[in-house]
Order: sequence, then C-alpha cells, then structure tokens
Amino acid sequence: MNSTQNIRPPFLTAFCLLSFIGSGFSAIFQILVIIFHNKFMQFAHQYAFQSSTSQFSFFIATALFMVILLSFLGAFGMWKMMKIGFYIYIAAQFLLILLQSLNPSGITILNLSATIVFTAGYTYYFRRMH
Repeated sequence: MNSTQNIRPPFLTAFCLLSFIGSGFSAIFQILVIIFHNKFMQFAHQYAFQSSTSQFSFFIATALFMVILLSFLGAFGMWKMMKIGFYIYIAAQFLLILLQSLNPSGITILNLSATIVFTAGYTYYFRRMH
C-alpha cells in the first residue's frame, strides 16, 4: 500500500471533524428528547406539530439516536481511512432520511443539503481509503 494512501487529506479531516461535532450535538439532543419525552411532546404539540402521537415520536427519537451513533461510527471509520466507514455512513444517512420522513416535522432542507454535501465529500475521498 502506498504511504500517501495512509495520510488523511485535510478536507476529509474537516468533514470527519464536522461529522463528529454534528453527531455529538444530535446525539445529546436525542438523549434529551428520550429522557424528557413527555415535556418535549407537550412543547411539540403546542408549538410545532399537532398530529404526532407520543409512542410514535418516542420510537422515532430512539431510532434517530441509534442511527446518529451509526453515523458517528461511519465517520470514525473514515477518520481511520477505512472503506467500511464509508458504507456505514451511507447506510446511516439513508436510514436518517427515512426516519426523518416518518416524523411529522419532516425533512428540512438544511438536513438534506448537509447530507448531500457530506456524502459527496466522503465519496470524493473513497478511493483513498483502504
């Protein structure tokens, strides 16, 4: 294996660091939603969306937390320049979009845009991974 393949490119490093930060904040938020589920649902029904049921939203919050951890694991694999990290990350992003589409608040343009940009960035560096 060529020694230049083992060196992580600066932009891949930036993508991974931003993924770690985003996944970390998202995981903390989802943990808070799970722990304070009843309070969150009261707030959500009052200010955000009216049609959700508590059990469905609790399932979504728990599933999102697990997918966020999967996304973090994928980013960590790419940090280590491993192709399996890319595959895990792509699967997590697909599941994330699927879960967000089930949520009454839906998919936001910001989330979808970030997913596209990060997936494109990681895809660009895929060949350099082992």
